[in-house]
Amino acid sequence: MDDVAPTPPKSIPLKERAWHVVLAVLLLIYGAYGLQHDDLYIPGKRSRGVHLHGTAAWIMYGAFVCASLNLLAVAVDHCSTGEGERGYRMWARATQVTGWSLFAAALLFGLFYRESPHW
Repeated sequence: MDDVAPTPPKSIPLKERAWHVVLAVLLLIYGAYGLQHDDLYIPGKRSRGVHLHGTAAWIMYGAFVCASLNLLAVAVDHCSTGEGERGYRMWARATQVTGWSLFAAALLFGLFYRESPHW
């Protein structure tokens, strides 16, 4: 007989799931506001932050979309009844890698091209 314990059911608190959904929506709204005004401000921890414009702002908004999809995956994973845990982990990893890649690309694009950020 195997002494392997069955995997516990998904138990993510409602408060945490709601927080993820709210954060995802706020992130998309903040990004859309920045795009509308062609000034997407990314705060910095040890600096005054950076203002992205034009193409760099659109690339950064792509990173925002990836972050929002990643946050929403937690809520969707909890609500699903199937055994798609592996699929959600793959989805989370894909959105993380894509999001961080777009984040870096936006900063580099804004830094090295004509549409430079205001540091």
